[in-house]
Amino acid sequence: MNVADFGRSPRAQFHAASLSAEGWDVTVLANPGSPAFDHVANDVGIRRVNLVESMLQGRGIVGLWRKAVLFRRSLQTALERLEPQPDVLFVMTPPAVPVLDVVRRWWRSRPSVRVVVDWHNLGHTRLAKRWGSWNPLVHHYRNSEFAPWPEGVRHLAVSTALASHVSAQTGCPSVQVLHDANPAWRCFPNRDRCELLRRWGQGLEGLDPDALWLVHPHSWSDDECPEWILDALKDLRSSRMVQVIITGDGPLRRDFERRARSSGVGGDRLLLPFLPPEAYVALMANADWGLCPHTSSSGLDLPMKLADMRGAGLPALVYRYGSVLHEVFSEPDDGRFFDSAGALCEAVQKIADGVWRGSAPRPSPGREAGWNRVVRPLLES
Repeated sequence: MNVADFGRSPRAQFHAASLSAEGWDVTVLANPGSPAFDHVANDVGIRRVNLVESMLQGRGIVGLWRKAVLFRRSLQTALERLEPQPDVLFVMTPPAVPVLDVVRRWWRSRPSVRVVVDWHNLGHTRLAKRWGSWNPLVHHYRNSEFAPWPEGVRHLAVSTALASHVSAQTGCPSVQVLHDANPAWRCFPNRDRCELLRRWGQGLEGLDPDALWLVHPHSWSDDECPEWILDALKDLRSSRMVQVIITGDGPLRRDFERRARSSGVGGDRLLLPFLPPEAYVALMANADWGLCPHTSSSGLDLPMKLADMRGAGLPALVYRYGSVLHEVFSEPDDGRFFDSAGALCEAVQKIADGVWRGSAPRPSPGREAGWNRVVRPLLES
């Protein structure tokens, strides 16, 4: 169950595909939105049930309250109408409110169902960035998020740091860790810029095959700061053409486009394509460096884009937001850290001047190895 936009959550899609590959009949409860990967969308073992679209609407505290009410009603109805009733309920969080409370209530009358809660971040820290940690709604959200679970519920987390925090706050004795990694079926093609532009050029107008490409996969959430890229490009002085490609779509994208135009940074130096999944992996495979200015509200999560960069063999420039990054990223083997807009400008200049020459990051175990070692025992216990 992924009550956010299923198509924008690779981790949720990978879970669904892994379950289907093991013979489970998978039903996904999710918001309507972005299309899933072809491999997932074409899997006959995965059925999707859309929750009400109106719950995506609303701004501010009143809008959030309306959204939560609609969330609750839609999710309760969808869970009650599931036929047949599930053997396993896989819950992605955040959003934790009201999802976790709805699941707790639903599960009380169905204790034979195995519940696995997968933590990929903390919701109350996201709210605290907007409204402050002492806001009553943030306090309520935190209490709901960390409410105790019965002993039979299993827990996963995206990082060891997050697992330790969840265990300490909820009293769950064991929270297992499944680091993000790409499955074998999500292949990054060999580097071939001519083929990339031949096949996907309509969505990548302006890309120069001889330029230095820095790719920033963006979720367009408030966890990232693309303004740093504008500063880096404005101050960059290089004889070689440097192009920054920011992929993805979201509510903050249009505003950033306006700021980029007014700053004078644009044209061929900054491109903002919205690509299908197949074009995205081809672009990553053909880039020179990855860019990850993810700031993290909790300091405990790990962005999926780092797994994509490793899968594509890309060295990365990564904003150093916390020690959790050392679980999956090592300098200089996997790229370089930066900790300010000025440091990012300096790093891009060194790459453009050839001072920093990226090499392919260390290989990591595939998703299947982690799934077999960590998740399969939870499903069988």
